[in-house]
Parts: sequence; structure tokens; C-alpha cells
Amino acid sequence: MRHIDISGIRLNHIKIFLAVAEYGSFTMAAEKLHMTQPYISKIIAQLEEELDLYLVIRNNRTNQITPAGKSLYQDWKLMMQNFDNALITAHSIQAGMTDKLRIGIGQLTREDNLIVQNLQKTKEKMRGLDIIVEYNDMSSLIDNLLHGFTDLIVISGHMLPLIKKLELEWQVIIPTKLAVYVYKDDPLYEKTQLELTDLKGKNFIAFYYENDSSYMQLLLRIAEEGGFTPKISCYVANENSFLANLKLGNGIVLADTFTALESPDVKQFVLDIPNNIIAVWKPKTRRDSIDTFLNMFENC
Repeated sequence: MRHIDISGIRLNHIKIFLAVAEYGSFTMAAEKLHMTQPYISKIIAQLEEELDLYLVIRNNRTNQITPAGKSLYQDWKLMMQNFDNALITAHSIQAGMTDKLRIGIGQLTREDNLIVQNLQKTKEKMRGLDIIVEYNDMSSLIDNLLHGFTDLIVISGHMLPLIKKLELEWQVIIPTKLAVYVYKDDPLYEKTQLELTDLKGKNFIAFYYENDSSYMQLLLRIAEEGGFTPKISCYVANENSFLANLKLGNGIVLADTFTALESPDVKQFVLDIPNNIIAVWKPKTRRDSIDTFLNMFENC
């Protein structure tokens, strides 16, 4: 391996790589970052040259992150989280805030949702409380909680087996159900409702096992109930990639009704299978600000 000079690597270039890894597409990353696709491609190629690493496998429809790229993504994600948290803490101290509550939420949570509304009510009720919200993929949400980067996370109930294994504390805050999301080009789009048997032979977009093993367990359980073996057309690292691959016609998605995947081009079919939204925190870290936030859901 040749000597790697990292002095020329910019934080903005790291953020571009993280976006490509999260969205699984140069085009989607460019759209979200308000940049052009050729510029995104140029920066990734420049990073690969500077680092002497292959980061992205390029093809016509999607971009797959290489094993080396996945490793770098995890470490750089934590590094950027530390950088952002340090800056946020400094601003909180300067502003005279007496307490800080750091909340992690799934990437495709609707912007004006009950979680955000109740966070606003919590801040109004507790003077001097600084609330920081970060949207992230499920795997990163768990990692950030375990490493102390967040105080509480809000995630899908399908993660409960892992949550219990990690001996974390949790509480149901929003009752929801599972749903199947279908793009308009799929014949299923024309149906008014779906049965599990309708999913036989369909291609599914799924999380990488290493990113969310609980999701694959959920998908296998649902498939068993429907009497079929799921066909996985592609694996993705996060929720944002669900939407990109749906629109590319790469398959259908199993998620909860709280996930913001529905649009004029994507239809949501609700299944009669509960999959609640839960709040999770580490033992012995529950305090007044967390209690106040959780209590906001009692009458919802």
C-alpha cells in the first residue's frame, strides 16, 4: 500500500461519500445534497484516488458500496457524529442551556409527525432544555445509543429481538402496522388491497443482514405466513435506499405505516400485522426530560 496523504481530504467530500453510501445512488445523493450527479461522481473518483481504495461498484441503475467502503462508512459516520456533537455541545454551553436531550429517529420518518410535535411540546414544557434531533439508519441509531452519542432513539418494533438481547429499555409510543409499498409500474399497484399470498414470486428490496438482522427475520416470518420464500432483488444499507430502489422498479418493500415511502407513484398496502414504533434508551439513563417526552404519547 502506498503512502496515503489525507491532508487534502475535505469534510464536505466525506459527507458526499456518506450520502452515496446511504442513498445507494449518485443521482439520489446529488438530489438530496442539491449538487449535480457528475460532480458527485467526480468527488467519489477523487476520494478513491486519494485513498487508494475502491469505494463504489458502479453499474447502470444503482451503486454498491465495496467492503472497504462499508468499513470506511461506519468509521466516518461515527467521526462526523463526534464532530457535530462537539459543535452542538459548544453552542449549547454558549447559549446557557442547562440540559440537552439527543434523539435519534429513522431516516424516512415524516417531517411533521407525532414524534417531532411531542419533542416541541417537551421543549416548551422544560425551560432550558436543548433538544437535538438526528435522522439516521437503524444500525447507526443503535450504535449511536450504545456509544452515548444519543440519549434516546425512536425505531421500528421489528428491532425488539435485538433490543432485548442488548438489555436496553424500551416503551411503545405509537401503535402502527406493517405495510407493503409498491411502485406504479408493478401490477400489484392496481389492486385495492393485498393478501400475503399476493407477494409470492415478487422481488423484495431488503436491508443487508449486517445492517439489520432483525429485518430479515421479520421478512422471513411474513413470507412463511404467506407460504412462500422471499426473492431478494437487491440489498440496501438504509431506509433512504428503499425509496430510490422502489422508484427504479427493483422490487417491493416491507416496512411499517409510519415510514414515509408513500407518494403518488408509490402505493401503501396496510397489512393487519402490528409493528409498533418504540422509544429505546440505555438502563439507568432515564431522566426527567425523557419521562416528559414519553408522557406526551399517553393521550395520543
